[in-house]
Amino acid sequence: MSIDKAAARISLEADDRALIKVDVKGKVEEQSSPKLIQSADLSKIAESMEEKIKNDLTDLVAKLQDNAVDPLGFGLKYRARHWNSTKTEEEEWKRLYPELKYQINVDVDLKAPAVIR
Repeated sequence: MSIDKAAARISLEADDRALIKVDVKGKVEEQSSPKLIQSADLSKIAESMEEKIKNDLTDLVAKLQDNAVDPLGFGLKYRARHWNSTKTEEEEWKRLYPELKYQINVDVDLKAPAVIR
């Protein structure tokens, strides 16, 4: 599979749940079978890729949480919405971050290349 376009949106919901939405558009580049790929096959491949990406992202955010790092910027988003004193916000975020729950949604849209046989 080759990826033509990928986009991710990251947000912190009102219930302090992190939402990661990933959209991937691509095409099947290589296949081991001589038969043409049908739309049902594309659907199965896309579902498999969605599951793989979701599992990889779940592992990544868990690793980031375990190491108490926030390169995705959830802490900034949290502090932008909670206007207490700076010290209070920082302490509250340090308490919340290890327990933050993630919802990861992945949508893979695959196309089969045109093949001349």
